[in-house]
Amino acid sequence: MLLLIISAGILVIRSNVDAEVNRLTTVVEPAQTSANALNRVYVDQAGNAFTFLLTGDQALLRAYLADRAEAANHRAVLQQRVGGYPTAAGLLGEIDRAADDWQTRTLQPLIAARQNSPAMPDLTAARQGFDVLRSRLAALDGHLQDLTNQHTARVAAVQRGSNWLIGGAMLFAVIVAGTTVLVLRRSLSRPLTALTGQVQQVAQGDLDRPVRPSGPPELAAVADAVESMRLRILTQTQEVALSRQQFALYQEADRIAQGLHHRVIQRLFGMGLSLQSIAARHPDAAPALSATTDEIDQAIREIRAVIVGLTPQAETEGTIRQRVLDVVADSERVLGFTPRVYFAGTMDQAVPEEITEQLVPALRETLNNVAGDAHARRVEVNLEFVDRALVLQVTNDNPSVPAQSAGTEGPLRGVRQRAERLGGSCAISTTPRVGTTVDWRVPVQRDQ
Repeated sequence: MLLLIISAGILVIRSNVDAEVNRLTTVVEPAQTSANALNRVYVDQAGNAFTFLLTGDQALLRAYLADRAEAANHRAVLQQRVGGYPTAAGLLGEIDRAADDWQTRTLQPLIAARQNSPAMPDLTAARQGFDVLRSRLAALDGHLQDLTNQHTARVAAVQRGSNWLIGGAMLFAVIVAGTTVLVLRRSLSRPLTALTGQVQQVAQGDLDRPVRPSGPPELAAVADAVESMRLRILTQTQEVALSRQQFALYQEADRIAQGLHHRVIQRLFGMGLSLQSIAARHPDAAPALSATTDEIDQAIREIRAVIVGLTPQAETEGTIRQRVLDVVADSERVLGFTPRVYFAGTMDQAVPEEITEQLVPALRETLNNVAGDAHARRVEVNLEFVDRALVLQVTNDNPSVPAQSAGTEGPLRGVRQRAERLGGSCAISTTPRVGTTVDWRVPVQRDQ
């Protein structure tokens, strides 16, 4: 009867351990990952907005608007994950209010003014508002870290209780064995002594030592019971140790990624702003400074790619963004330089595979066509998912390429056919002193 009670206690403790580990790995850790992603999006949003206010580049304004949409998605996911934690939900509410105050009261008026006037506005209020937002984000991150530590401590506490219960069960087994020795024949003394020694070693913490049954059936049953308990506690200990190890690795990778993002990228971004400011004051040095700024932008993109690799998240291999980047990387050999790539919109989940299968060869054919002309020295690739449509624009600085006819003849015949096959279109336009743009767009159905 007592063994049944102890076994039931072990099952209850195991259930508690499983519940705490499940809460840690399915709620708290994903919430912390979402909070880190939200923080990164807000930093990118601020960078795009401030750079637009300084330069007036409309592409940066579009990137800022796309970042706002992505931040809203992250906030919605985070709200679901912290719904069971009132303090975390309250901190998220403060983040929402700080973000709304920063965007509505400071950024939006500055953006409107910048669109109507070429003068660079004063960014002091906007930076102060963003500092408030970042402090709210830091408070949420700290609270989630505290929750992680609390759940980890609870797992350890429950585990210690399980160890005590196992020890009590083993002690009970020893007492039963000792009593049996007194009432049974002397021939039982040797197997009982051996069993007692094994049980004592396990009770002292040597969980790797197996308890081997020997002697009469009664002793074998006791040994089997102790061995089952030993294996159960050993399995639980290994599971907890593995969870801690994996969590420590995730924390270290996230710490490195945050260090790169908050220190290196911020400094590079500040250097870029300083160079742009110098270029504005010294027009003669603007071309040289522009090249340096481009190198800084490229370095920031490469560091962000490293951060994506460090941050725990779903595999990105095979996504539409990665496949586009692979095609662009392959084109460097034939172009002789590296095209610039810009993405806007959350397209990896929304765009079906059949569109991606047409997009990738269309992009490759377009870049090969640009390389064959041998006059282009600069190429930009823009991929946007907006208004339920996937839009690919490839722009090069050679304005001498004539626009294609409405038919299917011409060097980009395959590109046009792939768009029409999906119910889309492909248009080619040229602008004097600017270049040639290939606009390839296809609709994305809602039921896909």
